[in-house]
Parts: sequence; C-alpha cells; structure tokens
Amino acid sequence: MVFASISMSVSASGVSEQDNGNTLSVMEFTTKFKNEPINTGILDEPLESTEEQLSKLNDSSISEELKAIIRKKLSENISESKSIAPMATTWTYLSGFTIYKQQETYYCVPASVKAAMQYLTGSSDSQDTIAKALGTTKSGTPFSAARTYLNENQDENYYVSKSASTSLEVMQSNFESAIDTYDAPPLISVSFSSDDGWPYDTSGHTMCISGKRDDLEYFRLADPYIKWADSNASMFYSKSASDIHTAISDRGNGYIY
Repeated sequence: MVFASISMSVSASGVSEQDNGNTLSVMEFTTKFKNEPINTGILDEPLESTEEQLSKLNDSSISEELKAIIRKKLSENISESKSIAPMATTWTYLSGFTIYKQQETYYCVPASVKAAMQYLTGSSDSQDTIAKALGTTKSGTPFSAARTYLNENQDENYYVSKSASTSLEVMQSNFESAIDTYDAPPLISVSFSSDDGWPYDTSGHTMCISGKRDDLEYFRLADPYIKWADSNASMFYSKSASDIHTAISDRGNGYIY
C-alpha cells in the first residue's frame, strides 16, 4: 500500500485537508442541531492491560519477530519526530482506505473492523457476518472483540490495546507508527459532545484513524456513524490530537493499533 502525503492549509477558521481534490474542514462538521447522546454500538469492557499482553509472550507459538513487534508497540516510548518541527505542514494518509457507513445504529465496531480488514487484506466479510463473529447485539459490541477478530483473521498487523489513561504524547506516537511503520488503521473508543466541536453527541462510539498531520497535532478520522447524524456529511474529517485524546479518556476503553 502506498502512503499519500498531502499539502495542508491552516487558517483561523479551522483546519482543512485536501485529498484527491476534496477539501474537508473541521468546521464543516459542527452540526446545527443537538440530540441526546447516543451509543452507536459499543459496550463498556476493559481491554487487556499492557502487563496481561506481555505475559502472553511466553507462548512458544509466537515468533520472536512478532514478540519484538508487540514489545515495541506496548512500550511507552515517544516518537523522536515530536521534537522536530516539520518544514511544511503536510498530511500522510493510509492511501485507498475505505470507511463504511454502519448498517445498523449499533454497528460501529463491525463497520470499523470491516474497514480495517478491507484495508489490510483487500477483502472483508459483510457487516452482519462480522457482527455475528464479534458477538454484537442491539446493545452493542465489546470493544475488545475488535482486537481479537482482527488478530485472528489477518496477519498484516498485530493489534495491541492501549488504555484510556495513555498519555497524549504516547498516543500521538502510537498513531504515527500505525500509519508510517505498520500501515494499519488504529481503532479508537470514544465519547464526545457537539458542545466541544464534534459533529454530534455520543456516549460511546468506535471509529478509525486514517491519516496524520506530520506535526502530529491533528489526525484524520474515519467515522462509520456520521451519516446517521447528517446524511450530507463526509465520513472523513480531522480533529486535534488533544480532542481525540480527551474523547478516548472520557469513554474509558482505550484504543487498539
């Protein structure tokens, strides 16, 4: 898969990203109406801790190469690029990444998993088939099931889980390596409000990260639910790293990458 580095324009009215000629503005996604917060289909369930994941590396069936990757991903090291100011504000995207509108209002996890599978392998099952495998009900899907499904059904990227208390700097570094090194979309569990500049209100949602601004201050989100809130909205939009970190922290589940 080939990355795309796209020029970025910054103005006082917001941040816009240019991808294949389409300009997407953060400010475009502030909705004109306010609803009660909805849960788009994610259940509260803690992810495996770093310690629990590391303890499984004693399994002899895991290759030494994969063990090294897992240890590196679970480390708290911060990317050196954070201390180096970029010469120009550019974007790097997962080229060709596709996000799917969730078929049911509670299908955010199946839709996000489908998008990840499609990108990583070039094929994916239907949302209904994935939902069944994930154990999805009308109440939602355990976020941890996404990691299990992805690791059992593809070998392009081994997903690890990071807690909601992960620092902003480590999260930024993780998302950077996901895009630049592992060529794989992170999945995030979030809660947010339109009062804080988000496009709608949700008490629980899952979406993908599909791009980064090279100073790591903004990331591109791929949102499977947004067209339920606004049929004219783009499913891709950018938000600041700080806003994303707060949304992950407020939800309390964490993210996988």
